[in-house]
Amino acid sequence: MNVSFDIFRMGHEGSLSWVEMAATLKDARERVNLYAGLSPAVYFILSQPDGDLEIVEPDVLQRAARSVPTSVWTNN
Repeated sequence: MNVSFDIFRMGHEGSLSWVEMAATLKDARERVNLYAGLSPAVYFILSQPDGDLEIVEPDVLQRAARSVPTSVWTNN
């Protein structure tokens, strides 16, 4: 069974855009790091065909999220 990894980028309004496909998870993570350096955003790596999903937030976004008061975040 062939496994591939699709990379998606989340836009400002929550929309998802397909970026590209990678052959391995390692390649997908390297590509996300490259894209995140050029355009910080939340990226998703989706494993085909099993549907496993990995969410990748660049360090810049993680630092910004930590600076927001916790009362802003809700868990639904």
